[in-house]
Amino acid sequence: MPYEIFLAGVVSDNDEAKARAVLGGFTEMREHHRFTRVQHYEPQDIKIRGFPTIKELLKERGPTTALYQELHNILVRQPYTLQIRTNITDAILGPAQAGAEAAPHGTVSGGKPHILRWSDIPDPPNQRIPPFITQRKIIEIPDQRAPRILAASKFRNKSDLVEESYHWWFNDVEYSMVRTYLISLDPSPQTTDQVPSLAGLEPIGDFWLLYVRMRVEATPDRMQQAHNQLQQIRDQLLGVFEFKVWDRRAHDTRIMEQPTQGNGNVIGDAHNSNKKSNGVSPTTASSSEEVSPVDSQLTIPLPDDDDGDNVEDTPDTEMDEDDDESEYDSDSERDWPKDD
Repeated sequence: MPYEIFLAGVVSDNDEAKARAVLGGFTEMREHHRFTRVQHYEPQDIKIRGFPTIKELLKERGPTTALYQELHNILVRQPYTLQIRTNITDAILGPAQAGAEAAPHGTVSGGKPHILRWSDIPDPPNQRIPPFITQRKIIEIPDQRAPRILAASKFRNKSDLVEESYHWWFNDVEYSMVRTYLISLDPSPQTTDQVPSLAGLEPIGDFWLLYVRMRVEATPDRMQQAHNQLQQIRDQLLGVFEFKVWDRRAHDTRIMEQPTQGNGNVIGDAHNSNKKSNGVSPTTASSSEEVSPVDSQLTIPLPDDDDGDNVEDTPDTEMDEDDDESEYDSDSERDWPKDD
């Protein structure tokens, strides 16, 4: 199972153009502008674990069969919020580039497969991981049938968002700036294959989230190399970008059986309505609430704790019992797109 390892920071709208220019020069690559639809799915009944249709999926013996089996085994032990991600760049930018007026809705191209994405809660802080680096297990399954498979497995669509992003790649590292548009917190099942219109919508917040990200084999040596490479990049960009220390629970997509009481934030409540309180206070160190484009959930910067180190007080040599991160599985390294 691969790991996603990343740095994250915040870029204000006022600094967007300068940040893109810096990243273009730093990577010696022109930017790629994208729009991605992000739909969140949760089980209709928390007592239903995994994919009830797993037997039918395993009979296919296709290229994604092993991934569905792996994800099913995870969901049997613990329910999670899943994402379906779809590249809708052509549908959004195509009419604009041609000078045509955007239609209220378009149709998702059959050549653009949905990607079913699962991500685990990030590893807890310890001596192996610098506090400004986040790492977590991920599974991504490209499958045009993903919405139908989740519907057949009694999952429901909880929210509909669109991410606007700019991307650069250099030395197996992805650099991206992302902002999010909220389409609906109660989407209709009939709109799964429709491209939502962004006309009249404003981004959530007056900022972009900056990511410096790697996908690596889940081996100690390869992960340590990624840590070293990201730390070197952080040092090179020191004074230009600030990569923050984030509370790992802001990226927690697990669903607990006991729902929380609303914390007054519409987006946070909508995505965490079935979650047990994770101890993150809605009061942040800054005046703004931020939405993570990775999870498209409420992201809360970790405020200073009692000892002032901005790090969870987790013993350095111990792992959370539920995280089970002491061993790594092997998988192949992701091949990033090359500049054309």
